[in-house]
Amino acid sequence: MVLDLCSDWKLATDPDDLGREQEWWRGPVDGAKDTHAPWIIQEPFPGYHGIAWYWRVLSCGPHPLPDGRHLLRFEAVDYVADVWVNDRYLGRHEGGETPFTLDVTGLLSADAPNMVAVRVINPTEEGTDGFILSQTPRRNKAAPITAGADSNHGGIVGRVSLLALPAVWVTDVFAVPDWQTGEVAVDLTIRNQTGDSVPLVAEVTVANATAGTSLVRQQLTLGAAQGEQTSRVQLTVRQHRLWQLNEPNLYRLTVRIAPEGRPEACHEMSVRFGFRDFRFERGAFRLNGKRLFLKCSHT
Repeated sequence: MVLDLCSDWKLATDPDDLGREQEWWRGPVDGAKDTHAPWIIQEPFPGYHGIAWYWRVLSCGPHPLPDGRHLLRFEAVDYVADVWVNDRYLGRHEGGETPFTLDVTGLLSADAPNMVAVRVINPTEEGTDGFILSQTPRRNKAAPITAGADSNHGGIVGRVSLLALPAVWVTDVFAVPDWQTGEVAVDLTIRNQTGDSVPLVAEVTVANATAGTSLVRQQLTLGAAQGEQTSRVQLTVRQHRLWQLNEPNLYRLTVRIAPEGRPEACHEMSVRFGFRDFRFERGAFRLNGKRLFLKCSHT
């Protein structure tokens, strides 16, 4: 189950860095404005850079599984995020373009509002809380802005959601296709938070990404120890079609797992992939072994 948390946020600036001392994580302060995610600090507060605080009230109800987990997921916060839930500090994430997930199991009330607070650092060249804009990965952001550069925007710039997951779930699926043979190596990463080793029934399926037609299916049994582990599964798509510029064929890989005897605690994840090989070799770009001529006007 996924609960979208992109609306109904409050936002306030903290130019003097008083928020932590005054415990702003408890709730919105005077002067906070309505906003949403994904969006930037500079829309409600033009020209502002530095520290800002976000708040959102969250109502979630009980978890559908007695041993399930609640995860708070941020797709991107630019550039540093400190997160609190119901007065509990959960941790920090640095990096304006990468997702992160925080386990909030046991911290949420099912029958009362919950407060989520996020302290965001949008660095400046003068330095903000020890972070300097020019010393952070930022593509071409600049302050003050210069010709050819992007503005120094920041904030919760990706979607936010609350995930209600089983105690054993898929955290990552990575497909490594071989464009010549049609073989697909699947790296399947599973996290087990039950406290015990759990036998799993897993199903791996490859289908046409547009038509949805199932092409190959494999069932297997996996053992999931406590914590996180990765297993590799091999599949072969017969008569596979290459990804070409004029025919961008794509496939969808879906992994579904469930503890033995507990189909209600199932979880699945899917990714798209294509059979292709792109490289620079012998002085030219080559796609699937054939030379590719590139025309461009800028770079």
